[in-house]
Amino acid sequence: MDEATGLAVGNVFNNPDNLAIDSKGNIYIVEDQPGGDADIWFVRDVNRDGVAESIARWASMSTLGAEPTGLYFDPFNPNVAYVNIQHADSDVDRTIRITSVPEQGTSALSLAAFGLVSAALLRRKRK
Repeated sequence: MDEATGLAVGNVFNNPDNLAIDSKGNIYIVEDQPGGDADIWFVRDVNRDGVAESIARWASMSTLGAEPTGLYFDPFNPNVAYVNIQHADSDVDRTIRITSVPEQGTSALSLAAFGLVSAALLRRKRK
């Protein structure tokens, strides 16, 4: 079930590639989509029984020719994550640090940060 809408996720979640786990044991799934249209999904397992009650888009990337190839959460700082970006069109690959101020009651990182990452990669590609 899509956490945002309560509806079935359907075919928008269709190409899982790798996993990451944050300091609270939450699972994130990185998609490998062609053309740079990729998402990172947050999996919610409320009762920790190994079965997800819902998933939600945690971050999206739409830079043409790029894809997230890995996500890593800093084990010493729950507000820091690293995203590996492969950019086949420009041969500019990066590991980008994302830092956020935690929201009350959660350690979720900001979706806006990932949008800025995509914008920065797109700007760099145009130069």
